[in-house]
Amino acid sequence: MRPALLVVLLALPACRSPERQTTALDGRLVGRAGSEPYVLPTERCGDYFFVNAEINEQGPFRMLVDTGAEGTLLSPDVGEAIGTTAPAFTSLTDAVGNVSPVDGGARIETLRVGAFERGPCIAVVADLSRSEPATGVIDGVLGMDLLNDCIITFDYRGSQVRVGGEPPDEREGASVCRDVGHRVPTILARFGSTEVPVVVDTGSTAGIAGAPVDSDFSADDVIPVGVNLSHGGVSLRYAMRLGYPVTIGPLRLDSPVITLTRAHPIVGATLFRDSAVTFDRSRMLIRIDTDRPAPSELFEERGCGFAVDPWTDGWMVGRVFAGTPAEEAGIHEGDVIVELDGRSVHEFTCGRWSALLEHADSVKLTILRDDVQMTIDVGVIDLVP
Repeated sequence: MRPALLVVLLALPACRSPERQTTALDGRLVGRAGSEPYVLPTERCGDYFFVNAEINEQGPFRMLVDTGAEGTLLSPDVGEAIGTTAPAFTSLTDAVGNVSPVDGGARIETLRVGAFERGPCIAVVADLSRSEPATGVIDGVLGMDLLNDCIITFDYRGSQVRVGGEPPDEREGASVCRDVGHRVPTILARFGSTEVPVVVDTGSTAGIAGAPVDSDFSADDVIPVGVNLSHGGVSLRYAMRLGYPVTIGPLRLDSPVITLTRAHPIVGATLFRDSAVTFDRSRMLIRIDTDRPAPSELFEERGCGFAVDPWTDGWMVGRVFAGTPAEEAGIHEGDVIVELDGRSVHEFTCGRWSALLEHADSVKLTILRDDVQMTIDVGVIDLVP
């Protein structure tokens, strides 16, 4: 599973720092352009970064730092803890086009992560539990409404998130791109010879997700590879290999595999594992400082050939794809996978399932079928030729 999370495109009330007397130690100044760089206390989980945030003097709450989310989201439990208000809208749309209802809004007076402080704003209260098989327990999403006035760097090479420091400068060359996004950070990528605006989404573990820019492909080129898990629910995930290069700032990918979505095109954290990405929304610039060689290949879609719906007791197999190792091994729809190579499936959050498959030739599945437990060895292949 390579879940794509939370591009929330809504007209949310902006969080801002009110005019007031400040000092050099004021948490609302931490992270501003030119300020001393400050390393946020974060937990890295796969390609995700989480913070433990205090909200309105309560918490801490575990929140995903997500540049693909226009606004900040809170779980119903957190919303109840700090008090809910009536929302100005009734639904959210995630990165793959799933729509989910909104439970309400909650006023954030102050949100603190270490010395970093922002607010006030109205956060969206929504059920985030469907994301938990991908992210682990999640209390909320720290979105761009609380990050728009700061310099923020996601340093995947150093496994840290920094705020503040010197802003990107267009004179640095190809590593600095114009941010053309109105609501979330967006750059112009080149798909072959066509420029395409793509959201730079740290809340997604997709490499590239979107749609091909040409129509020169057939249904046979579109391969089912697994599921998307997000707050909007579970949906089948399809992928295909493009017949042309993709250029994203200093990154050039030869004929990459793209996850197909019906929502806005995105580039996710998997693409930046060898990079540090800096966002400056006040100057509308994004810097991508990378060690990835150019041209290079993006990850292959490796898997066994089934799609699952995570639930309390395990992963229930919803689809077995024809001609795959899962079909050959006798995996059935309705089987419940409880262990992978002897470990509970609940340990495989934050991309650990994909990491297991990356270099494996087979995986041992422990399943329940009609209340009978059995173990089956299943091969692992590149699903997209």
